[in-house]
Amino acid sequence: YTFLREVLDSGLVSKSGDNVIFRYRYAYCFFVAEFMSETMPQHLIKEAATTLCTRLHHDESASILLFLAHRDRDGSIQDVLMNLSRNMLEAADGFDLHSKLLPLGSSEHIRQLTLDGETPEKRRELDREKRDQLERQSNPLSPGTPPKEVVQFISALRTVHILGQLLKGAPGATVAERKRELLEECYSLGARNAASLIGLLV
Repeated sequence: YTFLREVLDSGLVSKSGDNVIFRYRYAYCFFVAEFMSETMPQHLIKEAATTLCTRLHHDESASILLFLAHRDRDGSIQDVLMNLSRNMLEAADGFDLHSKLLPLGSSEHIRQLTLDGETPEKRRELDREKRDQLERQSNPLSPGTPPKEVVQFISALRTVHILGQLLKGAPGATVAERKRELLEECYSLGARNAASLIGLLV
């Protein structure tokens, strides 16, 4: 009860009847990560981190994993994150930005961007027909489920973010070899993510 009174006084949580509500999302995510770190054995924490890695497009999952990684006692969560990073997206070896962007400037692509129809009304009619055709051809997504490519892009960005935070947040507590591994994974995944995004644009 003393602890509850202290956190209520701090403004981190509020009380409504018998319910205690976190006022800020980051406080809730930190509390979950702290509770896991203090109450679960290390092998279960590693399993939980592996599960959270499959949900990085989900804001709360990514934030909990970030806080949990900062509480990592033996480097096992860093290992989980780096294994995840190595298996994300296609290799970007020999990635040539110029050649990737060439199709965007090709005459065929420019022709495709030409407006159809002679009048605005005719163009709107053709546009509605195209949208209807695309909707009939595509499989509808369940509400709130982003496309696979978007999930991959967001997950990769957040993996780079978490690895970067680990690299930045504990410079004195991380040995040089592990710093190098973290830096290499950040750079490599960042390059693959850039290549993936440009591929989607093309």
